Amino acid sequence: MAGTPLTVTGRILDTHGRPLKGALLDIWHADHTGSYDNTGFLLRGKLYTDDDGCYTLRTVKPLYDGEPGEMRPAHIHVKASSGKLPILTTQLYFKGDPWIHNDAGVRPSLVMSPRRESEGFVAKFDFVIKAG
Repeated sequence: MAGTPLTVTGRILDTHGRPLKGALLDIWHADHTGSYDNTGFLLRGKLYTDDDGCYTLRTVKPLYDGEPGEMRPAHIHVKASSGKLPILTTQLYFKGDPWIHNDAGVRPSLVMSPRRESEGFVAKFDFVIKAG
């Protein structure tokens, strides 16, 4: 697939810091041109954490999207869930995106700082799901 490779790793934890084995990440995002595939549904998928609550997402870095006057920063949509715990619905953003200050959904805690490596961008992000 065209675009710059992006690998995001991290863990899913509960609010007590315990890793959530078998937690689900439901992920979708735009491609490297800012377009969503609404016919073939590329760049959408589900991942499960391992015994230590760890996940690895390998994808391409999305581009900002929207119409002039309504641009959104590049982002990755995420729903994180585990058993009967509440579903966490959020988005991850990228430091340095030209539209990051225009989006009301951006929180400093959701902004990743990927580093450039020979194979593309690499970032780390841990999700915390509120314990029941």
